[in-house]
Amino acid sequence: MQICGAHWNDLKKAIDMKGLSSFVSPDGHAALDEMLKEREADEDYPYDPLLAANNMICNAALKAGGLYLMGVNEGG
Repeated sequence: MQICGAHWNDLKKAIDMKGLSSFVSPDGHAALDEMLKEREADEDYPYDPLLAANNMICNAALKAGGLYLMGVNEGG
């Protein structure tokens, strides 16, 4: 599941309005690199509000729509 560009930009604007843009990774590759460093070093990943919002939205969608949203046929 991927958030459309328009909604992604809306999330970024909302984060900027709250003054949290400095915590957002410059791109997906940088966010992944930081998460891998955390896992390998057993340290806390620097909080990324955009990534956190994305994860919360995806989690809520999966709870509401189940495996269907991932393309899994639950009926067999």
